[in-house]
Amino acid sequence: MKKFGELILQARTRSEYSLQTLSDLVGGKITPSYINRLEKGEKSNPAFIVVCLLVQALDLDFYEVLGSFGYKDIASSSPHLNADILITDEKGSTLSLECKANLSSEQKVLLNRAVTQIIHYVQADKPYGHLPNVVEVIENIRESKQKERVSKEEDLPV
Repeated sequence: MKKFGELILQARTRSEYSLQTLSDLVGGKITPSYINRLEKGEKSNPAFIVVCLLVQALDLDFYEVLGSFGYKDIASSSPHLNADILITDEKGSTLSLECKANLSSEQKVLLNRAVTQIIHYVQADKPYGHLPNVVEVIENIRESKQKERVSKEEDLPV
């Protein structure tokens, strides 16, 4: 299991964020220097708010984050944390869904966003202008799956 700092570094690199950009994404509440020390393992016990800000900014898998702090057993015992899609509506009710499709964790995050937007749209009686965001998220999932297929085909021996 990776350490929290390794998860941050991996996600930040994948997102092509500089330390400063990530700091800006969390509203400057975490300095680039502190993020760097977390990534290098020089800081290993960040405040809960720091963890939450980074999880949100980098779309980290919360189950993986709990595991990075040595709490894999706690995470696996919670049905909500094992859900592929976890949605909290505007009233505070939580819905957890298991996704049977073979999606990567990144694709599940995108799907979670789309479903959340649809639920919020229905509950808030929002104008149709919010639905294009859902279509965009679904298109991102499709593109991601297509890239995944192409990548696998390129890796096949000739």
